[in-house]
Amino acid sequence: MSDKNSFDSSEEYIKKLVLSVFSGIGFISEKVLTENVAYLSGEGFLPEERTIDKSLADFMLNNFGTVLLGLISNQNFRNAFKAAAGTELGLDSKDETFIKSVREEMSKGEKPWQETEPLTVDLGTFDPETAADIGDAIAKSIDGIKEYSSEFDELVSELTKDQKIDIGFAASNFGYIIRALSQNPIFRNYVRDIVVSVNEQLGINKE
Repeated sequence: MSDKNSFDSSEEYIKKLVLSVFSGIGFISEKVLTENVAYLSGEGFLPEERTIDKSLADFMLNNFGTVLLGLISNQNFRNAFKAAAGTELGLDSKDETFIKSVREEMSKGEKPWQETEPLTVDLGTFDPETAADIGDAIAKSIDGIKEYSSEFDELVSELTKDQKIDIGFAASNFGYIIRALSQNPIFRNYVRDIVVSVNEQLGINKE
């Protein structure tokens, strides 16, 4: 992961982090990355739209390696991330009444996340310690799948251009993915269930 001390802004750090993780498996748009940083810096998303439960944030960071495996190996998993980001993008042009009805529909019959502590994402200021914690968690999670590195590399080599476009779309729109995890229980629960299932099957991320 990138050295936290070599950056002066959240935008610079996030760009470097996303590019270092995803550039080999997806086509990243730095323009879209910049826009997503701004949305999470109080220049687009309302505070409640960029608030995620701390336990959910920890889950995603601690299982980042498993998420990567899913993105490169499973079309349904890729489609879920692409669709989640696309849905959130589409809602930006809708009025409050429509958005409320969509959110209510998303919640029907879905198990709520066991909440612990709300965490409002704010990239308006750069916190080196938080940046280091995020980078270390991602690095540790990716290291947790190193025994499958040869399979990982083979799957990456087989990715098509369209699949890399889909992965890059989701990664570049990381802000919308965070909003989807916060606001879309269907997507959130799907990701959780798949990640837990894969971890159990592969015997990884045991604590």
